[in-house]
Amino acid sequence: MNERIAASSRYLAPRVLAGLVALPVSAFAILTIVTTFRGRFDSMGAAFGGFASVIAILAWWFALRGHIPESRARIRTAVLGGFVLGAVGFAGGFIGPIVLRPEANQGPLLGIFFTGPLGFALGVLIGWLYSLSRRKGVPCSS
Repeated sequence: MNERIAASSRYLAPRVLAGLVALPVSAFAILTIVTTFRGRFDSMGAAFGGFASVIAILAWWFALRGHIPESRARIRTAVLGGFVLGAVGFAGGFIGPIVLRPEANQGPLLGIFFTGPLGFALGVLIGWLYSLSRRKGVPCSS
């Protein structure tokens, strides 16, 4: 029992900080998504809103369940998937326009503002699904 209390108090400050980060990021995500889908669809707003939503979900997840080791392992796997796929999306969107259209001076912005954040969001989803499939007691197809 003392180990459980020690683990819970060890992660208290980072969990509180994650909750404080989650509040404004959640508000930004909600406002961006509402603004994006009101009237004409804005793809850039959807990318920013999706990225902010994923960050808010991760922050709330850690704030509410960060004291549970299994949950921290799932968060770690989801974030790792986000970083890997986000880096691939960023590199493709940044380098691709430079190689394909060198005269386009705004080409690399595609990777910074669109493919990188969307790759991160998709990677977090894939990492989360992977962590669910690796859960103890759940049979995996070989």
